[in-house]
Amino acid sequence: MTRARVIQILDEFFGTMYQPGKDVGIFLCRVKMAASRLQEAGHKVDDLYLGFQMIRYLPQEFQSTVQQIYRWKDEEFTAGKIEAELILEANRLRGLFWYPRLG
Repeated sequence: MTRARVIQILDEFFGTMYQPGKDVGIFLCRVKMAASRLQEAGHKVDDLYLGFQMIRYLPQEFQSTVQQIYRWKDEEFTAGKIEAELILEANRLRGLFWYPRLG
């Protein structure tokens, strides 16, 4: 694979952004697919970078969860755990907007 192609794949990875109104799960899948393409090109993406990419472009309503994730210990900061936390938060937020607020 040419260096130009690897740079293009890197650009796709770091340029993957959350699209407002879209499902967070789809965004996370796009990030993981971009990381997979990099690995296929011989450049494994460290969990630190994968996790950072998963949280860096999230909308304001996720910022409290993102701040909590930043406080995790290094060994807890894994892509799998971040993905699970973000999906939980997305489901929680969906529930808040689905049901009418009380009082």
